[in-house]
Amino acid sequence: MDEAMRRAELLAQVWGRHAEGVSLRRSVAEVAPEWTWSQFQHLRRRYEHGEGPAWERMLDRRVPPPQKPVPDPVRHATCGLRMAVPAMGCDQARQLLIAKFGEAGDISDSSLKRIWGRAGLVGRAGNPAGVGAETVTYSGGAGIALLAAAEAETGSFAALAEAAMESGRRTIETTPDPDEPFEPSLGPRDDRGRFVPEYNIHYRDGVAEDEADSRWDGDASKRNRRPLASLQLVKLGPKWVQKRLFAMGAAPLLTERRGFGGLNAPAGAWLGVALPTAYRGATLDKALSELALLDVGEAMWNCHANLWHRISTPWRQDGPSWLQFAVYIDATQDPYWTSRFALSGKVSRTGRVSPCLSRIVVTGGPGVPLVVETVAGTVSLKRRLPLLLDELDRVLGPGEVGRLSIIDAEMATVEILDALTLSQQRGFVTVVKGGALKSARVTPRGPWVSYRKHDEVRETDIVLSRSTLEDHDITLRAVQMQRPGSRNPVTTHFVTDMPPEALPTEDVASAYLSRWPHQEQLHRNARNGGGLNRSHGFGGQNVAHVALETKLEKLERSVAAAERDLERVGRAAEDAEKSDSLSSDTRKVVGTARRKAEKRLQNSRRELERYQSHPREIYKRDTTRETVMTCVKMAMLALVEFALHEYFGGLKIQYRTFIEELNMLPVTVVTSPSQVTYRIHPNERQPARMDRLRKACDAINERDLHQAEKRLRFELLDKPALGRDP
Repeated sequence: MDEAMRRAELLAQVWGRHAEGVSLRRSVAEVAPEWTWSQFQHLRRRYEHGEGPAWERMLDRRVPPPQKPVPDPVRHATCGLRMAVPAMGCDQARQLLIAKFGEAGDISDSSLKRIWGRAGLVGRAGNPAGVGAETVTYSGGAGIALLAAAEAETGSFAALAEAAMESGRRTIETTPDPDEPFEPSLGPRDDRGRFVPEYNIHYRDGVAEDEADSRWDGDASKRNRRPLASLQLVKLGPKWVQKRLFAMGAAPLLTERRGFGGLNAPAGAWLGVALPTAYRGATLDKALSELALLDVGEAMWNCHANLWHRISTPWRQDGPSWLQFAVYIDATQDPYWTSRFALSGKVSRTGRVSPCLSRIVVTGGPGVPLVVETVAGTVSLKRRLPLLLDELDRVLGPGEVGRLSIIDAEMATVEILDALTLSQQRGFVTVVKGGALKSARVTPRGPWVSYRKHDEVRETDIVLSRSTLEDHDITLRAVQMQRPGSRNPVTTHFVTDMPPEALPTEDVASAYLSRWPHQEQLHRNARNGGGLNRSHGFGGQNVAHVALETKLEKLERSVAAAERDLERVGRAAEDAEKSDSLSSDTRKVVGTARRKAEKRLQNSRRELERYQSHPREIYKRDTTRETVMTCVKMAMLALVEFALHEYFGGLKIQYRTFIEELNMLPVTVVTSPSQVTYRIHPNERQPARMDRLRKACDAINERDLHQAEKRLRFELLDKPALGRDP
């Protein structure tokens, strides 16, 4: 009775808060935080449809049904079945008992478990399925199960979640709460907590039709308008953040759609193979937005670099000696489509200048991504590259990131080579080509020696010069490579600052050519199945278009120079017309020069007018969410590499092959209180690959992995998942 009166009083307070204009959901959270929304709805229905005083309507009049006693013969038979077949579940036992005892054998699951528990038949040795084991068969997702085992062994996403939450707490402490409460700005909601049409009207109030409202702002500005301590992720804790991060990383294995909308398709249910909840797209969208508000990207990358540098270091022992202290550095551009006048760059994959995201990627020797820095538009590699390497030294320790940097030829400008040479902290290997090679002076220092099967290499010195470096030259050690007898002879110039005793001639070429299996393959995998070709986030801000001002100044100088040329040529033409001694050919030359000068001036003015019509501000996309998602995607790629290296014995396959040949395999998940068993259905069309998978399952079982205090066990069934087509 006291509880019923308390419920009636709380319900009255909720209605009072709601009458003051507070949403119903928030009123419940303030007055009765221990109530869930479903509990409140239940009490509300009892209040509205019940009879009598309010407290009487809150009484729980339910009477538990009488417990049906289990006859002794049925009880003994129940224990006998369990002892005979330790893996027997409740459904199978009930069917056998009904067939033997009729209606008396129709025992509930709870009664069966209680009888087995009292007899000591729960979770005993030799009972892999366990009492009340739940069996679910998925039409795919075997690859996710393998990655769940890799996650249980490495703790990659668990470490990322811990780092994210720790960084989020620091952000909350350093970010003051907004002056105005956040909830009223969201607009009204209905009784179920959903936004009503007035939500958009509220945000669009006072905003022109062709302008973006505050929802399109960058996460940095939104951060100052939100009470960060009230975010859902902060309340959930690292355990549930880990599950959401794993689902984000696994999304490319399940869908090729942009964002997380593809998880609402049937394949999205495959997340249930590794997670207790197969999250929908909206849940992950909300989690990503809150991670961006907490500004956890840098902390996640630092954690990722530390973890995978430690895990992948033993893998370097299998390769050449120089691989043990090598890192690969590359810069890539990925386009994104927008109608705004946005920061752009030259995208080599599309062969055009377009709005893009530029990434500087640092990869460990065995091909494991350590850090990726993402910026909107282009990036100054001369400034960012040394800073990025110094940041990795700070995170991993001096010299831990690698003493040999293998740099993509596209980044090998004279300025970057000069900056790396002056640092004297680590060696580098790259290729010089293009304009830098044309102005270089090459001096042979040794004879040609055979390299690989058809090539040959030799030692040289190369002198690079450029006026922007205050006219001083850079002298570096170089190695030339060529293929004798080739129909299209091409000489490649590898450049390094490592001495011959530290990096022999052949190793200079091998170190740079190893970029393809150890770095370029990473980019290919990340785009062909890893989801790196799909960006996340939409916010940003308008910034001053500095490049436009520089371009306008250059065009103005070009117009002034064309005007001076036209004036000079015009005077010469007038003098030619007045002179009687000039030949007709000379007059034609002067006339042609005048027409060219007029055309040059016309083109310069047209180009100046075109750029003057451009806006003085340019859109800069916010990359906060993209930074978080890139870290999550690369962490999932690293888990794939871990599974292939540790479980499959160093199998070399592409990420797309992993998705189509392993992740598409059906799997049956048997969950008991002490164990999770993954029974993978084989593909009879690839017997050799299935033999490797069987050995991988055995390798996982030997490691005795546990997740959430449950042992993980993998089995490859002998029969195919689907029958043959008749």
